Amino acid sequence: MYLKMLKSKLHRAITMEANIDYEGSISICKILCEKVHIHAYEHLEIYNCHNGKRFSTYAIIGENNEICLKWRSSTTSGNRRSIDHL
Repeated sequence: MYLKMLKSKLHRAITMEANIDYEGSISICKILCEKVHIHAYEHLEIYNCHNGKRFSTYAIIGENNEICLKWRSSTTSGNRRSIDHL
């Protein structure tokens, strides 16, 4: 039997920037990644707390205090998102 379990979660994280010219990922600061054990290029599920949109992407290590969506569908920054690490 294969169980898919949640390893960690960044709940209601505020995206500081949205880069619509980049093809899909999310950059998260190194300190947060270390605290919740997210590795570079690891699969993540992103949920927008404002409108319910959901999508899958991968993590890249970003600058200090940064959470930046690099996705065409993310046209706004400042939204709260739940970042699930499976």
